[in-house]
Amino acid sequence: MIAYVLSAKYITVLWSMTTLTSIHFEERVKCTIAHGQEASGNKIVAIKYERGEKTVSIFPMVEGLNTNFNCYGLNSEKMYFFNVRYSKSHAQKNIKIKNGNFLRGGKKVWSKGGISIFDTGKNYWIKNKTSESINVNDERINSEGVVSRWLPLEIDGDLIFF
Repeated sequence: MIAYVLSAKYITVLWSMTTLTSIHFEERVKCTIAHGQEASGNKIVAIKYERGEKTVSIFPMVEGLNTNFNCYGLNSEKMYFFNVRYSKSHAQKNIKIKNGNFLRGGKKVWSKGGISIFDTGKNYWIKNKTSESINVNDERINSEGVVSRWLPLEIDGDLIFF
C-alpha cells in the first residue's frame, strides 16, 4: 500500500502481534518510538532497519499497545509522524511512503453528518460543514483541511475505512 504523506502530518498505522509491519521510505531514516521500553528496561517494541536504513520494521512485544512513532530523513529535513494503533483484524504489513501534495478538489469518497472526504490522488481534502471542529489524525479541522492520503483516517477517535 502506498501512503502519500504530507510534511509534518500524522498518519495512523495499524499493527498486531501476529503481523510484522514494514514501512518503506525513499530515503535513509532514523526513528524514535514513544513507550519503547518498560520502566524495568524490557523492550515492548522491536525495531529493525533494513535496505540501508530505508525500511523500518516494527513489531509490538505487548498486546494492545498504542503509541507514536516518528522518523526523520538523514539526508533531508523531512519528518514523518505515525500514530500506531493495535488492531487484531486490520494490521498493515507493507507501507510504501511517498511525498504527498497539498491539493483541493477530487472525488468524494466518504460523507457522514456534514463531514466529507475527497480523494485528490496525493492527499485527502476534508470539508467540515458542522458547527464544531473535528480531529482528523491529530489535527483540528474547523471548515476544511488537507491530510495525508492513507487509510485508515482517524476522525474524533474513530477509525474510518472506505
